[in-house]
Amino acid sequence: MLRYIRVGLRSRELFRNWFSVGLVYLLYRFGILSNSVIKVVLNEGCIVPVELDRIGRIINAYYDGLISNVHCFNNDLYVDFMGLKFRDVFRSMVEVFVNNEWSFLNVKGRHVIDVGAFNGDSSIYFVISGAEKIIAVEPHPKAYLEMLMNIKLNNLSDRIVPINVALGKRGFIELPIDISLDDVIDKIYERKVYRQSRVVKVKSIKLSDLLDLINVRTDVLKLDCEGCEFDIIESDYSTIRLFRELGIEFHLWERDLREYLEIIKNLSKDFKCRNVKIYINRVIVHCVHN
Repeated sequence: MLRYIRVGLRSRELFRNWFSVGLVYLLYRFGILSNSVIKVVLNEGCIVPVELDRIGRIINAYYDGLISNVHCFNNDLYVDFMGLKFRDVFRSMVEVFVNNEWSFLNVKGRHVIDVGAFNGDSSIYFVISGAEKIIAVEPHPKAYLEMLMNIKLNNLSDRIVPINVALGKRGFIELPIDISLDDVIDKIYERKVYRQSRVVKVKSIKLSDLLDLINVRTDVLKLDCEGCEFDIIESDYSTIRLFRELGIEFHLWERDLREYLEIIKNLSKDFKCRNVKIYINRVIVHCVHN
């Protein structure tokens, strides 16, 4: 509770109407108010409608020193995050930029297919790491729109090609739409939020279909798509083996350990693979073509 109060008080450094913003944030955190939109007045003078969960992420990130300021932008706002501009702040950005989760990939001068690009954080990371071109694949409509805005904010339209499609098997997948972007990161395939949300159908294609649609070299493939990595590898391994380097986050709640070990065994026929990071229910694996 003390942290919530401190976070609310620090919001005075970001917003002119900090008292009302901080009070509403506290009511939201304590479950008295549901997520809704309120108007915030930035120190630069603009008035911006912002969702409460987004306000919470921003002022907590400011309290923790992850962002340095907020600015007006086209009737909206963006944050200064490690020298970059983002519309919002998510824990995935900490994983990508602070924890350097994908730093093991050699992307300099290469083309990267970024599957599970979310708000574009990993794609932007690959740009500043020297990648020549990034194909940013994100199926969720809300995350995809967030990515488009972040690409625009950082003037990277010439380096990042965003694609709103799911990868795996051909057909359609259903994704919950009435959810916070926080839940898009790691719950959309767990179906934990389906009962309270409408769903939207998103087209799903195979990895080989994607290569047929775009002009890209098969240099680096990054897979972090909350479970779809199993479908992509199992349904289109002949395309997977064309890549020079792979970075894969396996989500072990999606399949059992035996299936994961079987996939690693198959990958080892063409790649030298190693575990980069091991968590409770996920493993990040790095594979380099033999």
